[in-house]
Amino acid sequence: MIQQFKDIHKGETCVIVGNGPSLDVTPLEELAEKYATFAANKIYASAVHPDFDPTYWTCIDEMMLTDCVPYLLAHPEFMAERFIPRNVPLARAHGLTLEVAIGFSRNAAEKVFIGGTVTYVNLQLARYMGFTTALLVGVDHRYSKAAANGKPGSRMIAEGDDPDHFQSRDRAYFTAGRIYNRPELGAVERYFFPLAKQEFNTAGGKVVNLTPNSAEQVFEKGKFEQWTAS
Repeated sequence: MIQQFKDIHKGETCVIVGNGPSLDVTPLEELAEKYATFAANKIYASAVHPDFDPTYWTCIDEMMLTDCVPYLLAHPEFMAERFIPRNVPLARAHGLTLEVAIGFSRNAAEKVFIGGTVTYVNLQLARYMGFTTALLVGVDHRYSKAAANGKPGSRMIAEGDDPDHFQSRDRAYFTAGRIYNRPELGAVERYFFPLAKQEFNTAGGKVVNLTPNSAEQVFEKGKFEQWTAS
């Protein structure tokens, strides 16, 4: 029941973890010692942060779920609270009703807007839980390979190396031969991230992108040491 999470972190700061290559130089464990964390998709495969266990974990993409669900079933020690589409029958998971439209949900128990990236879903979940400040890490917001030679949102077949994600322990983040969806970064910045910025600002907080050299241009930028210092 998602309702149990309503405002349980009222006024707090959280960290929302993207899966970009900058995650390899992010002091993730230091941030996790101070703040609740949201992560997504194949975060459990990080070679640099192999023991990171987020507070909350989200996966909404049907292609990515075919990679993630087998791992979760085989690794019960991954203890994060799980948020996935309502029609996926995964134990210990909280079902989300997803909507493809422009908007920012103020009631995640009713629905959340997909918004082109799982980071946007996590921003909505964070506000529903009462967080007023969200720190973004690993949100490089560029896909040099996945975005090439294809329409945003279209499907792609992974092959070769993967420069667009963190170092994986056992294989590339995008498994060769598997089908995935291309990113839609233009729509994310044009329609969705500005809504998230407005919602957090209205709540008296903010979204701060701590990702080094991020291509994202909507949120305030910051540095790790501003938030890891005692």
